[in-house]
Amino acid sequence: MERWIVDFRVIKPCDALDRPIRVASESFCSPDYHQEGRNRQDDQTILFLHTLEGLGIFRDGDGEHEISAGRSFLCEVNDSAIAYYYPSNGTEDWQFIWIGFTGEPGRIVTRELIRRFGAVYDLPGDHTIIKRLEAFKAYDGLIYEMTPFAGAQFVMELLTDLGGSAQADFGVDAQSEVVRQAQQLINERLTGPMRVSEIAEAMDVSREHLARVFRDQIEISPSEYIEKRKIQLACELLKNSQLTNKEISARLGFRRQSHFSRSFGRLMNMPPSQFRKEGTIGLL
Repeated sequence: MERWIVDFRVIKPCDALDRPIRVASESFCSPDYHQEGRNRQDDQTILFLHTLEGLGIFRDGDGEHEISAGRSFLCEVNDSAIAYYYPSNGTEDWQFIWIGFTGEPGRIVTRELIRRFGAVYDLPGDHTIIKRLEAFKAYDGLIYEMTPFAGAQFVMELLTDLGGSAQADFGVDAQSEVVRQAQQLINERLTGPMRVSEIAEAMDVSREHLARVFRDQIEISPSEYIEKRKIQLACELLKNSQLTNKEISARLGFRRQSHFSRSFGRLMNMPPSQFRKEGTIGLL
């Protein structure tokens, strides 16, 4: 049910600029309210939604998220992995405010925000973004006109404010701690088979989130880090033990010795047997 709604009209729009489409506040209290990205493939809208009261569910590649009062999400509505809906066991109205916009610059920034921080954000009710959106209630039922440059500025200010808030909440220190804990677990499990999904599960985070944080902090994926650490240990074993290549391969959890040799050669630019004779241990 619409509580209020305002449509934007951009005067002489410019295709190269973002433009807002609609801002509204709605309330639902039925599982019949269910939006699926896979059913909106032709819709180019980018959506920011913030819960005012009650509880809704947002689903993406990282799983289901409860969007309770003070929580928001950002997404492209035609993303087949996303959905948002009233919970099947809900008992209270889900009241929220949302804005839809479109444009390639905003789409690029949206994807970068989601890559860095995920799609879900915590914002207090007095946050600049929420106050600015709620101010449009005064124009309920009307069409709000903007120049193309004012519209583009409005969209980009919303996204940059959201990014600034997320950076303050999430923080580099929080990301660094995730990476540090993952590296510690990886280093404890080098002698044996290892999956990134197992590390993520042990840390109670999604594999996708762990990969995003690794990329953001150390610019390689968790699987690349695991491979480098295993080959680093292989170098030490080749130089400081009598273990054969086959024994080292098995100890490090490679399924086949050929996999070990191929990985070693790619990172060290020489086969294990040559490294044992001529190589120097260093940091990868």
